[in-house]
Amino acid sequence: VKGSEKPLTPKNIPFMSNSQGFGAVRIKEVKRPDEWDRYVLDHEQSRYCQLFNWRRVIWDAYHHNSRYLAAVKKTPETKERICGILPLYRFKRLFFKSSLVSIPFFDTGGILSKDRESEMLLFKESVRLFSGGTASAMEFRQDAVITISDQSIPGAIPEIYRDKVGLCLDLPETQQKMMDGFRSKLRSQIRKGQKNGLDWKIGKKELLD
Repeated sequence: VKGSEKPLTPKNIPFMSNSQGFGAVRIKEVKRPDEWDRYVLDHEQSRYCQLFNWRRVIWDAYHHNSRYLAAVKKTPETKERICGILPLYRFKRLFFKSSLVSIPFFDTGGILSKDRESEMLLFKESVRLFSGGTASAMEFRQDAVITISDQSIPGAIPEIYRDKVGLCLDLPETQQKMMDGFRSKLRSQIRKGQKNGLDWKIGKKELLD
């Protein structure tokens, strides 16, 4: 792959922080998947697209630069633990100025936090990056409502995009319960495929002829 991934802003600009000492929350950029993915997998409202490895996939395919921002809190053991994340991409366009998006090609990859303080700092950090003037718009692609009171963005007007609809289906405990919940026509179509030997597998290039 030609080229290399570049930061969204100059490296000498510090990240935001609310205070110092135990319990203080600050924003940092995460560049390794271990702690990030543990946080995502442990959070009950997380989405699969928030896992760290999508950063490599999107970079390899489209060369969209990104910053994986995390709100971290100091603990008495002098360690830091993640209490909020925001994957933020510079989405390049052919004829227009690029925009900041979390995450391109997905609809549910925005701020994932455990408290309002972390959510607020992540939001303000994204506004700071946007205010650098190199992006024409900023999109939080998420189904959760941002709860902070001050959502002002200098030079922009916040707007909720309502033209997309998400359809969610609770999965039952067994395959038979799911079949019983389908209409008779759909059940017949599924059984027809099974009778005709339709099969499926999940794999990689070893399944290609």
